[in-house]
Amino acid sequence: MDNKLANSKILFNWYLVGFEYRYNSLQIIYLFHEIYFFKLLVIKED
Repeated sequence: MDNKLANSKILFNWYLVGFEYRYNSLQIIYLFHEIYFFKLLVIKED
């Protein structure tokens, strides 16, 4: 039982790390989109 619990704990930790990594990647992608659209707006105003 203890071994099973330890394994599930490890899997859960890996899941959290993976989620955090995906979330950070999404933030970076979102930032690039913001910069891209900002440049488009600036170019349109010129």
